[in-house]
Amino acid sequence: MPTSLNLGIKNIDNSLYTITLAITGCILICVVLYIFPNIVTPPVAIILLLLISIIAVAPGMISNIRLRSSKYDNADFRKFIRICEEVQEKDRDKIKYDGKIEKFVNTSTISFHYANKEQVENFYNDYFKEPAIKYAINEIVTEAGGELKGSLPELIESKTNERDVNKWINTIKIPDISLAEKFRKYQRSVIENKQVTLGLELVDIDLSEYTEFRSSVNMFERTYNMKLDPIQIEQQSSKMKKNAAEKTINRLENATAWVIVEGKFSIINDSTDYYKCMYYHPVNEYLGDDEKKITISIMLKKDSIEPNYRGNYSQSIDRSIPLVVFGNVWAPVDRKSDIWELQISPTVVY
Repeated sequence: MPTSLNLGIKNIDNSLYTITLAITGCILICVVLYIFPNIVTPPVAIILLLLISIIAVAPGMISNIRLRSSKYDNADFRKFIRICEEVQEKDRDKIKYDGKIEKFVNTSTISFHYANKEQVENFYNDYFKEPAIKYAINEIVTEAGGELKGSLPELIESKTNERDVNKWINTIKIPDISLAEKFRKYQRSVIENKQVTLGLELVDIDLSEYTEFRSSVNMFERTYNMKLDPIQIEQQSSKMKKNAAEKTINRLENATAWVIVEGKFSIINDSTDYYKCMYYHPVNEYLGDDEKKITISIMLKKDSIEPNYRGNYSQSIDRSIPLVVFGNVWAPVDRKSDIWELQISPTVVY
């Protein structure tokens, strides 16, 4: 796209060309009149002068038309580029989100930093054990020639021809697995069934208005070789970036139930009994410097951290460490109450 300096140079070039051609034409006409006074009459000289003038002005007119056309072409091209950038940005966000789903679903092993063991056990039993027991009982009853009625934990009624099914049921044992494996299977299932929210730590931004504004400012300054007030531009830019962040902030305000958050958490020695793990949300980059910072936090009781990680936590105070938090939203962001911290009650941290 031509800058204001280039535009000025082009205009100067066109003017010099026109003036030079006009002067040259006048000199030639004078020379012809002097040499052939009887052949080139004044009317013929005037016609020749008009033709030379038209030839001199035409290139400048054509150049200006092309220049104006190029301005419109550049405007359309910038619009096209902006649309492409928006699509790419949305695609990147979708790739990040889909990447998280794939990552958590395909996690092969989990090493707990913290786990509410009783809650994990209950989740797994409620989600998997009852269907497994019912399946095993159904096989036994079918083999005994009976019929299964009802569902757990209701009373299971069966009619058998040959065997005492109650004795069979009392001997049923579901194969046991480690607590980490139980949680891994449970986490995979609730993600696949869309029973947990992912991606609260990601930024969902619509920068179309801000991008258009910056592009217009740059175009104006280049075209007219003028500088606009940087303070006013920065104020307007900050306002637009804040508006662009609105979608992300709304998600944090409306967050409820079960969530999985992944990111670098700062370890804060909150008290003698607890660590506070704080995630500083990247949406803060789009808010003004005078705005309060949005964070996601959890509280971990020091003696509940797995023994093999306690030393790491004590040595990582005021540092950031990568964590994955599976938990329940305790308190979302609430701008009306001036609360900018989303608090999660963790079930598992790994």
